Amino acid sequence: MQGRIAIQRNVGDGHFKNAALDRDDLADFDELTVRAKLRWRPDERSRYGLNLLAFDSDNGYDVWSLDNDRTTQSDEPGVDRQEVLGLTLTGDWQLNDRYSLRALASRSDADLLYSYDVDWISPDFCVAFTCSFGHDTATESFDRSQDQTSVELRLLGGGRSLNAGQWRQVAGLYFKATNEALRYAYPSAWYGDYSVATDYETSRAAAYGELEFGLSDRLSFSLGARLEAFEDDYGDSNGVAHDNSETLLNAELRAKYRLGNGGLLYASVAAAEKPGGVNVSASSQFALMSAAFQNFMASKIRFGSERLVNKEVGYKTVVLTGRLSFRAAAFHTARSNAQLESWMWDDAAGLWIGYLDSTSDGENYGVELESLLDLTPRLQIFANLAILRTEVDDLMTFDLDAFDFLSRSGRDQTKSPKHQYSAGLNATLSANLSASISVEGRGGSFYGYYHDGRLGGYDLVNANVRWMTERFSLNLWARNLADEKYATHGLYFGADPRDDFGFWSNRTYEQRGAPRSFGIDAEFRL
Repeated sequence: MQGRIAIQRNVGDGHFKNAALDRDDLADFDELTVRAKLRWRPDERSRYGLNLLAFDSDNGYDVWSLDNDRTTQSDEPGVDRQEVLGLTLTGDWQLNDRYSLRALASRSDADLLYSYDVDWISPDFCVAFTCSFGHDTATESFDRSQDQTSVELRLLGGGRSLNAGQWRQVAGLYFKATNEALRYAYPSAWYGDYSVATDYETSRAAAYGELEFGLSDRLSFSLGARLEAFEDDYGDSNGVAHDNSETLLNAELRAKYRLGNGGLLYASVAAAEKPGGVNVSASSQFALMSAAFQNFMASKIRFGSERLVNKEVGYKTVVLTGRLSFRAAAFHTARSNAQLESWMWDDAAGLWIGYLDSTSDGENYGVELESLLDLTPRLQIFANLAILRTEVDDLMTFDLDAFDFLSRSGRDQTKSPKHQYSAGLNATLSANLSASISVEGRGGSFYGYYHDGRLGGYDLVNANVRWMTERFSLNLWARNLADEKYATHGLYFGADPRDDFGFWSNRTYEQRGAPRSFGIDAEFRL
C-alpha cells in the first residue's frame, strides 16, 4: 500500500488598483489545491488506485478600465470563485499473458460563481466628470452547480513489441453524465432586475476499439473507431425547453515507420464528430435581449454538431546517444459546421451575448516543431515553434459601427495567432536545486468576429529557481522580466459615459496581461 498527499496554495493581490474603493486587491487570487493518491497491489496480477482532488479558489474579478490602464472605477467588483471535489477509482487486472482489463470510475462536484460590474464605474465617477446622458448601475452574475459522473471499462490485448505479424488491441465502453444548474442574475438601474434558473443535462455512451498490426519489423498500421450516443435536455424558469439525441462516429487510420537511426515517421487521417448542445448562458439572457437580437438568436440557442477531417504527418527522433530529441508535424483540419465562439454587444439591453455558432465551415492548418538538447548532464536547452493558419468561411454577427447584422467571410479565426514559440535553458545546479530561464511569444490575432480589432503579439521573458526534496518543493519565479505591456483580451463597444470621451461612442478596451511579477510556490507531499 502506497499513498501520497500534495498541498499547493497560490495567493496574490493581482495587478489592478480600484480608485473608487481605494483598494488594490480586488483582482486578487487565492487558490488552494489538495491532491491525494492511494495505490494498493494485493498480488502480482491486480492493482487498485484512488485519486482525490479538492480545489478551492476565491478570486476577485475587477480588470476592465475605461482608460485602458490598471486603474479601475467599479463600485461593485466581481468575483471568480470555484469549489471542486473530485474522486477517481481505478482497477487493473492481468487476465493472462496477453490480455488485461482496466476499469475507471470518477465523480466530481463543482460550484462556480462568476460576476462583474457591468457599468465599470461608481456613482461618484459622474460627479467628478460630466456624464450628460447618465450611467447605469448594474451587475451580472453566473452561479453554477455542476456534477459529472463517468465510468469506463477497457480491455487491452497484445504484446509490448510490434514486429512483423504481431498486434495490439484496445476495446472499451464509456459512459458520462453531466448536470449543470445555472442561476443567472442581472440587476440593473436602467433595465430592471432580471433573473432566471436553468438546468442542463447531458449523457454520452460510447463503444470504441483500436487494432494495431505490424506489417514488418518497421511498418505498422492502426485502425480505431468510436460510436457514441449523445443526449441532452434543457429547461429554464422562463418555460424554454430543448432536448436532442444524436449518434456520432469517429474513426482514425494511422501508419508508423521506424527508421534505422531510431527515428519514427507517422501519418494519420481522422474523421471526428463533436456533439452539439445548448448555449446555456445565451439562453438564460434571451428574455432580456432586445427584439432584434432575440430574432437573430432564436435559431442559435442550440448549436449543431461539428464534423472535421484531420490529416497529419510527422517525424520524431532521438539522436546523439539520446541527448537530442526532435519532433516535427504538419496538419490540416477541415471543419464542417465549426463550433466557433462568438460575442455580440446588445446596446439596447446592455448585454454581452456569448455563444457557440455552428453555421460556418472553417479550416486550420499548420506546422509544429519541438526540440530538446542536453548540452551536458546538467544543462539543457529547448526550442519550440508553431505556425498556424485558420479561416472562417461565412459567419453572421452584429457590427457595432454599421449597427447591423453583417457577414464575416474568409477571415482568421479569433485568438488564433499565426505563430507561437518558446525557447529556454534548464540547469541542474545540485541534487536538490535547479533553475531555468525562457522566452515565449505569439503573434497578433483577432479578439472577436463582431469587430476587426486585434490583440497585439508579445514576447515574455520568464525565470525560476526550484529547490526540491522528497516531500517538499519551493519554487521562486519571475514572469515578464522585461515588463512588456500586452493584452490578453479585447472588447469593442461604447462603455464610457463621459462627455469628454464621446459619451458611449465605440472604443477598444483591452484587458492587460500581468506586468513584471515575482512569486513563491510551495508544495508539500505527505
